[in-house]
Formats: sequence, structure tokens, C-alpha cells
Amino acid sequence: MKVSAVWMMMLTVCLMTGCGKTEQAQAASVAPAKAEPAAGSGTADVAAAADAPSAMRYGQSLPFAILEGAERKRFVALATAELCPCDGQVSSLDDCLQKPETACSLAVESGQVMMRAIKEKASDAQITDKVQQGVANARKVHTFSLEGRPFEGSATATATLVEFFDFECPHCKLMAEIVAKVSASHKAELRVVHKQFPLASHRNSPRASVAALAAHKQGRYWEFHDALFANQAELSAAEDPATLFEKFAKEAGLNLTKFNADLNDPALAKMVADDRAEGETAGIDATPTLYLNGVKLTDAHTEEDLIRIIESKLGGAKKN
Repeated sequence: MKVSAVWMMMLTVCLMTGCGKTEQAQAASVAPAKAEPAAGSGTADVAAAADAPSAMRYGQSLPFAILEGAERKRFVALATAELCPCDGQVSSLDDCLQKPETACSLAVESGQVMMRAIKEKASDAQITDKVQQGVANARKVHTFSLEGRPFEGSATATATLVEFFDFECPHCKLMAEIVAKVSASHKAELRVVHKQFPLASHRNSPRASVAALAAHKQGRYWEFHDALFANQAELSAAEDPATLFEKFAKEAGLNLTKFNADLNDPALAKMVADDRAEGETAGIDATPTLYLNGVKLTDAHTEEDLIRIIESKLGGAKKN
């Protein structure tokens, strides 16, 4: 299977069930589907199941089967009333999502936001607000604090890619591989900056972020970053990741005395908290989330996508 296919499959699962969703949304999205009403059950329930939109209404664009019959009816009603956010489209979100050739990633993301909100039992007004706010955030040019944050590439690059991520998020691990390849081929034109966004559902991520920043103080952030992702399963399973951190620090050639002292540095914990707060202000609720020159990327799912978007911003600049 090609990387692009794997990524799209994982991204869909990520957006619906993990890597940053509220615990309520995660629980709702992974709950076992209820059986269809049996003969003799409530008339209203049978009727609702009978005239519900097909679970395949949007093909592979959305995991529509996650929603039950009445929820799918509600989704279609809301999506029909919402305009498609894709450039040049004047149809409804519902129409847009039914046509893969016109459904841009922002439309798919809007649909995913709507599905999660329905699962969270939000009101129609709340759902509409969530969708419209998401579109606005995707189109807005954001300004983030980058001072002291780990980066690779040229400090004078014409393009800056800011990535909010979580060390226990499997989708972040996959994106890290993609970003690393793109960064290596665009060293002069592209600066990649990391912002920490540890998730509440990942118990060791906050400490992993602090540990990585402690390594950054000794100029070994990327070595430590790579070790954390390479041993992600072990990190997630650890009752206490301190032993892992010391192992990675030794492998990276860090001064252990300084490293262990920096693990308790309140300034590093504040940097992690500040990154998380900035991300939340920007509307981030999932990882990884990328911004190129302040604009959220909704179409960067593969290495080829990212290269295409970056080079369009660089005016077709040649790679190193």
C-alpha cells in the first residue's frame, strides 16, 4: 500500500477517534454500533432506521457509518444548509461531499467536525458555529511565538512550516517522516519549527515534550525527537518514562546532570503550556496540525502534497 493511502486511512481515524479529540467525542466515536431495531420494537425507531441516509452517501470521503440512522439524517440536514467551503464552489456542503472531484480537504474537515459535534450531542447552533469557526481558522493567517523553539532549516528561509504535535500520537510519527524528507530537500527555503501540543489522553506526552526541550538546551533536540518517535510504543506503555528519557539522553550524548536538572526547569514546562495554549487559541483540537507562513494546511497528507504546497508558496523555487 502506498504511503498516501496509508496516511489518508490513518488521518480519517485520527480526525474521528483520537490524536486530540475530547474524551466524550472519542468515547462516542469508538462505541460499538447499536443493532438495528428488531421487529416489534418502537415504530418511531424502525421508521428512523428505514429512511436514514445510506452509510455510503459520501463514499470514502467520510466514515459516515459511525453515525446511527437518526444522526445521519441530522448530518444531511445540517450539511445541506451549510455552504461548501471549497474555492469556487457555490453548492451545499452535502452536495460537495458527494462529489470527490470537488470536495476539497477543507470540506472533508468540515464534515468531520460536524460528525464529531453530532456525536457530542451539540445543538444545531453549536454545530454550525463549530464548522464555520473551523473554516475561518483554516483561512486565517496566524502568528505564533517561535522564539526558543526547536527548528531545522535556514533561519532566513522565505517559508516557515510550524508543526503542532504530540510524541505519543501515531499520526504525528508518520507526519514527522514526511516533514523530514521535505525539509531535507528544501533546506535553504524552508524553516520547520516545532510547537508542543501534548494531549490529555496521552499521559507521558507532557513529560516527553519537556524532555525533548531539555535536550534542545544542549543542541540535541532532533536526536531526542527521533528517539521518542522510534520508541513510541514503549513511551506510551511506560509507567514512568524517566528511564527511557535517560537512555535517549545517553544515546544523544547529553550531559546527564544538566539534562536531569532541566527536566525540572519550570521554564520548559511553561514553554510546553504556552505552545498548547497558542494552539488552542488557533482552534487546534487534533495533532498533527501544520501551518505554512501562518496558514493552516488542510491538503498536506503526503510528501508530494507538502512539496507541492511549499513550492507553490516559494514560487516554484528549485530544491537543493
